[in-house]
Amino acid sequence: MKIFKSLVRLLAVASVIQFVACEKIIDFNKAVKNCKIKKIHFSDYEMNFYYNKWGNPDSVILTLLRFENYNLYFIYNNKKQLTVLQEGSRFGFPELLHRFGYTRGVITTDTVDTWADFHYINYLEYDGHGRITKTTIVPIGLPPLPENTIIETYQYNEEGNSLRHNPFGYDHKLNPHQLHPLWQFISRDYSLNNPIAAVHYNNFGLPTKFAEPLRSFQFLGNSLNALNNSEITYECK
Repeated sequence: MKIFKSLVRLLAVASVIQFVACEKIIDFNKAVKNCKIKKIHFSDYEMNFYYNKWGNPDSVILTLLRFENYNLYFIYNNKKQLTVLQEGSRFGFPELLHRFGYTRGVITTDTVDTWADFHYINYLEYDGHGRITKTTIVPIGLPPLPENTIIETYQYNEEGNSLRHNPFGYDHKLNPHQLHPLWQFISRDYSLNNPIAAVHYNNFGLPTKFAEPLRSFQFLGNSLNALNNSEITYECK
């Protein structure tokens, strides 16, 4: 089971859910409705963001692919609910495939198939603000024993920032994960603010350039996409 836990921690990308039908803490901020991420430039590659006609993510395409850092492809049903998230290579080969199950319009299960022929279900729980508070990963085909299960919990402080992602403090500007619910859910990070300060911010209070050598800020929950030394381009109305 150590192999299972290591592989899941290595491969698992957080499940995502559709718009949660409850009050969001940051609904008052107009940047959430007026801006979307267009591109993130890292030191040796770029992430390009594409959206469908409803403004929901269609794909995230990288100019340089690495193990554990793949292109993302989003598939929705006729209710505009995300049903499948595919992580794949440049040629469309699915490295990981997420299929989502709903309870009263909210995703509560994420069934994952991996390139290594590993299969597991991720059960999700939320608080009253629609933030994930607990995930329980159970392998398919193994007994549901404690040693076969991975449980993760998430807590937030009074300022609405994650205690898990950065216990040392945040800036007072808007976290780019806030620009779409799917970015929050994939990253398991609903923090209002940024765990590191940016060098520059735009007129909406969104970071446009980071230059932080010491502390990490993982975008979409992936350490390979650390924003520490990056530039973010937005499309704002």
